[in-house]
Amino acid sequence: MASGLVNAATFQAPDAKKEEFRRYLERSGVIDALTKVLVGLYEEPDKPANALDFIKMTLGAPTGVDVEALKAENEQMRIKCDEMALKLEEANKKLEEAPKEEELVSSELSAKGGASRRAEGRLVPASGGATRLAAREWEASRQQDHGVVQVEGSIEAAAAVR
Repeated sequence: MASGLVNAATFQAPDAKKEEFRRYLERSGVIDALTKVLVGLYEEPDKPANALDFIKMTLGAPTGVDVEALKAENEQMRIKCDEMALKLEEANKKLEEAPKEEELVSSELSAKGGASRRAEGRLVPASGGATRLAAREWEASRQQDHGVVQVEGSIEAAAAVR
């Protein structure tokens, strides 16, 4: 008699799992969607050659798509994204180091005489406050060296002002 109770409990467990799964499918709308698709297939006057493709198409799954190719492309894009992230980190490190170099150029440019002339052949970047200031100082020293003065936003030759 005890073995009969154990067998009944064992059989109830799979039935209970099946019932719970059925309720899950019902709550999530799977049963309704599949029913509609199968009714549509049944009512189709010209039955499709491949019923599975019909079901996929009706449910909205993409057809004719090579999933493996998409996965490979996705992996390539992830690798490229990682490479670009590394390049971005390197560029950010260079930008962090740039203010140190700008201060050096700025101090050279603000020195009188030969220092400004030596900086004349260099490229002075125009980003950041210190760099813009250094560029303005360099331009002002260059204009003084060439006899050019700035008057209210316009540059005129020193000869015209004299």
